[in-house]
Amino acid sequence: MILAIEEVHRNGIVHRDIKPENVLIDKDGHACLADFGLAKEGLFEQKQTDTMLGGGQTYQIPEVIIGKKYDKSVDLYLYGLLAFEMLTGQPAFPMRTSEEEQNQRIKTCTFTFPDEEATAATAGARS
Repeated sequence: MILAIEEVHRNGIVHRDIKPENVLIDKDGHACLADFGLAKEGLFEQKQTDTMLGGGQTYQIPEVIIGKKYDKSVDLYLYGLLAFEMLTGQPAFPMRTSEEEQNQRIKTCTFTFPDEEATAATAGARS
């Protein structure tokens, strides 16, 4: 996936919608980056943008929430969220609270690992 991101960046494109649904696996097990519907060309010339991203609240970036401009690094941040989900089996910011609370968790990068949640839930049930 990193090679795919590097290649699109080398061609002046920022994907802006990296999430599990946009990663396709071929019959040989190779991952392919798909769905360039929200991609932005020429962002390198303009340097930054503040337009919305795809991905919904689960795959949102802090810059969009606070109204700041962002650059191609958005793809690396989204890749980090994708990697987190691939490694843990759940999104870093699963939507299970109000949108306002969700935005606050994303802005402050407040997330828990699955084992921490299970431990907290079990401890709460025992109290």
